[in-house]
Amino acid sequence: MKTLVIFSMLLAVAYGCSCPDGWSYLRITDHCYRYFSTPMNYEEAKVACKAEGGYLPDIQNAAENSFVRLVAFQGSDKRWGGLPWIGAYTDTPGTPSNDQLKWQWEDGMPMTYTNWCPMNPSGYWERCVQMLSDNCPICGNQFRMGCWNNLGCESRIPYICKRPTNSGV
Repeated sequence: MKTLVIFSMLLAVAYGCSCPDGWSYLRITDHCYRYFSTPMNYEEAKVACKAEGGYLPDIQNAAENSFVRLVAFQGSDKRWGGLPWIGAYTDTPGTPSNDQLKWQWEDGMPMTYTNWCPMNPSGYWERCVQMLSDNCPICGNQFRMGCWNNLGCESRIPYICKRPTNSGV
């Protein structure tokens, strides 16, 4: 997988992608990604991404998930690991069991690719999703890098934004 990410980065340079400074390009999505370390709740992070011309990422496959994890890992505080918001949530009403929760991306599309951490999603009250982009010292060893954990939307954590390239704007 490292080879795929490095190859994608080299292709970005070769094809002259147009991402703003500080953003990383992924050719397979033709989008730019950036990690922001300022802790925000889920709604604040959505607004901040919109101000940057983007949105919290909708991750469509394992290659994109690996790239987002890498971007978060490179920008994160290594003591805590990168634990940023991604653009997934549930608005299933009431108090459903975990298997009744309907997860979706910010644009309302259902999730066709998932990468849940073991024992996740867990708890109907945790309606937003973060990525564990590094070994999380406070989480234990059962979590793999790049897996997803549902979390209360009011939690204040870093976030990732995804936006079209400048040529796609």
